[in-house]
Amino acid sequence: MKPRGLGLVSAAILVLSSVSSVLAQADVFIDVFTCGMRDGNGAIVVTSDTQVVITNNQQGNGKVTCQANVTPSISGRAQQWDFDNTGVLCMTPSGTTNSWHEVVSARGEATLQCHTNPGNP
Repeated sequence: MKPRGLGLVSAAILVLSSVSSVLAQADVFIDVFTCGMRDGNGAIVVTSDTQVVITNNQQGNGKVTCQANVTPSISGRAQQWDFDNTGVLCMTPSGTTNSWHEVVSARGEATLQCHTNPGNP
């Protein structure tokens, strides 16, 4: 059974600055977000220890990376989350995507990456 918590990973990702004005001014933009991700057991956690990189080019590529220390899996092993095992999409300033992957180490160190580019829903 797929763990569900939020309809979108992005439901907890909030832009803290105006992305549209920045995109018009820079080729690459790095900023801080509040990001929703999962702990080792699938529960949603919110962190502001994040980095977003938005490439302002004709290809529209973008990447959001979130990192946090979260509750580790009760199994004692690393846990991986993605669209395939959650059915949840990730929303970034570059768009919504199913191309995301989160790894939670056995110690609870979590990294979430969401990638956007044209033709990749």
